[in-house]
Amino acid sequence: MSLRFPAAVGYLGLVAAWIYLGNQHRLTAIVLLGLTGAATLAVGALIGRWWALAIPLAAIPIAVPANFDPDFPTWFDVTLFFVPPAVFVMGAGVAARRLIERSRKGSKGQTSKVSDPFPRRLAG
Repeated sequence: MSLRFPAAVGYLGLVAAWIYLGNQHRLTAIVLLGLTGAATLAVGALIGRWWALAIPLAAIPIAVPANFDPDFPTWFDVTLFFVPPAVFVMGAGVAARRLIERSRKGSKGQTSKVSDPFPRRLAG
């Protein structure tokens, strides 16, 4: 069973929690942003496909109803300051997964003796 869809949905739930709960307290925002950053890298590595770079773009419509500052809309803040770094970190996770998968294969299709950080049952 593939964990790609649940990972993407869980990631977007964490992003929504950061957008809506992070406005309550500064410490909550910092903790949730740190978790979101770590989850971005992990989800990119778990999915391991380049289409995962589009997932952080879903934060923009999630942020549209959150209008905490009437002079500076939240969706613009998310678009400008969250999405570009999130796409980069997600890409780093995907690239790491791809490099690990490539390093496991020998020159003749044999697997190397590198320990597998992503078991086949999680690879999809």
